[in-house]
Amino acid sequence: MPWRIIPQTIYDLLGRIVPGAFVFFIIFIVTRAPNLQEIPEIFSWAKENTTPAVAIFCLLATYVIGVILGQIYSVTMGKIFSSQDKVIVKKCMETCLSEHNRTLKALGYN
Repeated sequence: MPWRIIPQTIYDLLGRIVPGAFVFFIIFIVTRAPNLQEIPEIFSWAKENTTPAVAIFCLLATYVIGVILGQIYSVTMGKIFSSQDKVIVKKCMETCLSEHNRTLKALGYN
């Protein structure tokens, strides 16, 4: 059972939390430090004022942002790529079937 949980956890970390953290970080920097010179001050302020509750909130916020980004991707780019995949799979199946039929013909089964 634990081996089935680990891949899902890694998927959540890579697929949701990391992109969500990136967007959360960008939003935080843009809203808190419009000037690049203020970024080190923001990091020192965050280091001094972060509590476990704030850290958990930020982790949950990054997860939610990652889930939303995943849904946006599946609605936009995911549909484009899935239609391209269908064309590729259809061509591959036609090629494989024609090769199979040629093999059967060469062996005298047709």
